[in-house]
Amino acid sequence: MNKTLSIVVIALAAVMIVILGFVFYLMVTDTLVEDSAAQATVIPTEVIAEATKDDSSALPTSAVEIQPTDTVPPSPTPTNTLPPTETPLPTDTPIPPTNTPVPVIIPTNPPPPPPPAPTNTPEPAPPPSTGGLVLNHFGIEGGPVFPANQPIWFNFDIANVSGGPVPFGALGVMPKKDGGDRQDWYQNSWGGNNDSIPVNGLVWRDNIKLPEGGNYTLRLVICFDSYQACTGGQGGWVTLSQEVPVTIG
Repeated sequence: MNKTLSIVVIALAAVMIVILGFVFYLMVTDTLVEDSAAQATVIPTEVIAEATKDDSSALPTSAVEIQPTDTVPPSPTPTNTLPPTETPLPTDTPIPPTNTPVPVIIPTNPPPPPPPAPTNTPEPAPPPSTGGLVLNHFGIEGGPVFPANQPIWFNFDIANVSGGPVPFGALGVMPKKDGGDRQDWYQNSWGGNNDSIPVNGLVWRDNIKLPEGGNYTLRLVICFDSYQACTGGQGGWVTLSQEVPVTIG
């Protein structure tokens, strides 16, 4: 057992010696290479120049090998770079709403327009009652221009369709001047005696005198109130005929 251990120890020692020798060899070789490089680099410039001047061909090309020197990279030039400024974030610009008109759609078949609103138009008052008397004729003789205070003759024909006598207060011709009745110049032909129009009617001829010059109209009227009320301006006159124009010159 001791013999085997001794052999192992000797073998390990021999291996260690071999390794150390190999390491030593590498170190020596590396040192020699570095010395050769250093000597080749440090050749004076004057010797190289002199050898070139005397006989450039005497020096072998391989003996004048110049190792390149390590080029030191230029140091970076610091630039005064300002730190970036903070750019404000864009604000949201409100977009005003546009007033887009709403399209108007016209129907192809428009509805009919609404009926007009009823107007409260008062109905015309019915004509005053004549009591069943109907005028057949009223006219003047001559004219139409007459002298002042001269008689203007007129004729009338009244029919009675009531079936009996029609009492009245006054019956005659009413003159109108400048749009107004002149009752002071009224010419009464019948009335004042409890008169009445008989069943067969009344036909009569009479005249009127006008004292002032101007343009007039004459019409046949009747009043069914008392004679005093009719002639005194208190009665209601009913027109029986159209108005006939005359001129007093």
